[in-house]
Amino acid sequence: MNGTDKLVADLTRERNRVKMQLRNQLHGLNQALRCIKLYNNGEPRKRRPMSAEAKKRIGAAQRARWAKRSTAR
Repeated sequence: MNGTDKLVADLTRERNRVKMQLRNQLHGLNQALRCIKLYNNGEPRKRRPMSAEAKKRIGAAQRARWAKRSTAR
């Protein structure tokens, strides 16, 4: 076996090793996706509605943070 044949054999072995690693990773990702889909019944989670009062409180708190930050400068 000359140098080129050995190089080709080594590269082929490396390619096959990497291919198996990728196949195993893909299998694991597919299993994780299946579990997530089963947990959610394949549907995205619904967001809970927020009351107008809650939105006002959040807005007031954010404005207070902005005001505090602007006066600190």
